[in-house]
Amino acid sequence: MTSSSLIVGDILAALFSRGRTQDDDEQFHWTICLPTTTTTAKKLHAKGVTATNFIFESPPVDIRLPTSRTVSVALKIGTLNNQNAVDAVIALLATIPLVTPPAEAQLGIQFNCLVWFRQAVRCLHDNGYLHCPDVGALEAECRKYGEANDASFGSWKGYMYFVAESSK
Repeated sequence: MTSSSLIVGDILAALFSRGRTQDDDEQFHWTICLPTTTTTAKKLHAKGVTATNFIFESPPVDIRLPTSRTVSVALKIGTLNNQNAVDAVIALLATIPLVTPPAEAQLGIQFNCLVWFRQAVRCLHDNGYLHCPDVGALEAECRKYGEANDASFGSWKGYMYFVAESSK
């Protein structure tokens, strides 16, 4: 559904188009966004400095998500109990190691923003900020909505907001 404003307290999975084809694993930049006003959100993500060197962008940038020209989709994946939790979530996600977890490394997966995103969702789940027992299902849900509204294609409808089925 479309919406012109953010809901303060939402925890969002936001996918930003990279202008690549749907069969490209790098089609989207995967982020967690925390709305702090009805127009802006803190963008939490692993930012590639080079193809193999990533940083957690700190402090997180404020992004005007509803008017972004590159956002393909935002899915509500959880709710913060109070606005003071924003700083706690930022501090928590800043501790995620910027390396591929062993289980994914064994599959030949190299670290990127999607690997960080999966780790961030697991971390938020483990610390009680959201309930997402199946990160793979959430990833598939995000990808489905993102591909249907990729900002780099003519069919883009602007900012789209959904409530995830696979995360609460």
